[in-house]
Amino acid sequence: MSIPTPLMVFEVMVELANKGHGADLLGGITSLACQTFDKSLIGGEYPSFWLEAPLAGEPGFDLHVYYDRGQVKPGERFAEGCGFGMQALFDWYFGKETGGIGVGFAHDLRSGQVATGAYVNFNRHPLTNEPGFFEALGAQDSLLSSQALMGRLPQGWSPWYLGLFPARAGSGVRVGSFVSKERRDAYASDPTVLARDLERAGFEAFDAAMLERLQAMAALPFVLELQLDATPDGTGDTLGADLTMSLRSAERVRQAFAADGAAARAGKMLEDWGVADRRWRAIADASFSRMLPISQADNLTGLLMNCVPAFIKEKWVATRPQTAKVYLHCEARMVDRPRG
Repeated sequence: MSIPTPLMVFEVMVELANKGHGADLLGGITSLACQTFDKSLIGGEYPSFWLEAPLAGEPGFDLHVYYDRGQVKPGERFAEGCGFGMQALFDWYFGKETGGIGVGFAHDLRSGQVATGAYVNFNRHPLTNEPGFFEALGAQDSLLSSQALMGRLPQGWSPWYLGLFPARAGSGVRVGSFVSKERRDAYASDPTVLARDLERAGFEAFDAAMLERLQAMAALPFVLELQLDATPDGTGDTLGADLTMSLRSAERVRQAFAADGAAARAGKMLEDWGVADRRWRAIADASFSRMLPISQADNLTGLLMNCVPAFIKEKWVATRPQTAKVYLHCEARMVDRPRG
């Protein structure tokens, strides 16, 4: 077959993720998701994407579309009517900024309407011009709030992305930070250590029950990521906590979600808390690693497609627990296939 377009790959991968019990999680592919992905395309590469699905309530997913550095060439533009107003962001990142890892869209879809935000990933590669992110999005007023929060982050917290979601009422600049193993172990042993660190960051919207659950999450063998919002008045009242799966293949996903696996323990814990139902068990069904054979004249190549859970997230708003979510990370790339 000929080389598939990015939209074709998106459709194939979402359909594969919906096989079996995966549909209990994702609810099938929608024309809105396809249209949104198509309008997020720029350049000729395959962007990676995340399917953000709730672990209770109605099945469905929101969509993140992400470009690594090098996937977009300076000067490349979105087609007319596409890009969700983010051309300036891509011009800044791929044409001027020399740091960071990549940029992406965050599309809220489950309401049936598209609401779009954007984020920049700078994990271990600091931005050389952080103000440029805010200028590109016309949000210069948010820069000081972001800088103030990052200046207060406790020892052992490593910020790795900035996100802006203008369609979300009351949201500030989302700052995600990976927590060191040393700090995570301290939280698992004594939740008052976490309480002090949250206060140091300027976040005070927590109670004993919330700290107890965060302590339990810290005790699991996953990298912990904490998300706070930088607002003009501090950090708001929203906190997100992600368990970073780091599972690179469908086989490892199946092992982690087996009865005695660490991911299964996380799922059961969320179900016991009432923020997830049984559908977390469908995460393994929605995961896959597939090779799509492609012949080009005398060359044998293949399209390697991989879909695995990147994060399982719990969130609190004003100490109230929200529905847990899973983020399925999907990526595709061309590879050489050995001749048989």
